Amino acid sequence: ISFALSFDSIGCSTFSVHIYILTPACANKVKLSNLQNMTKTLSYVQEHGYDTAEDAEDRLAEIKELATYEAAIKFLKEKAGGGKLPALQTLKAEKEKLLVQKKNHRRNIIITVITRKNWILYVPISMLHWDR
Repeated sequence: ISFALSFDSIGCSTFSVHIYILTPACANKVKLSNLQNMTKTLSYVQEHGYDTAEDAEDRLAEIKELATYEAAIKFLKEKAGGGKLPALQTLKAEKEKLLVQKKNHRRNIIITVITRKNWILYVPISMLHWDR
């Protein structure tokens, strides 16, 4: 059974209300399905030795960590082009090299900005070409 309620007189919008009436046979089928799902869940919990909710949460955290690790390995292997993954020392050396390049690039940008600022501030007005 479905019907719509409207409260336009008090400034509210219309919303629908759905009421489901189950036949006794259908209600029993839903209860049976729920019980079967609960039984499957309980069996799984008992088989895997989860005594408390904390045990289950800890295991879930382990699974998520493992999935993250596997995703990282997959990513690195794809980047390696099917070849062997580089050694950790090689990756650290590459990181250090890139950090030095970044630092030098920033220093060059700062020097350029300061030089241009100084040029603009200290150039004689007679050297500037103004559009009139």
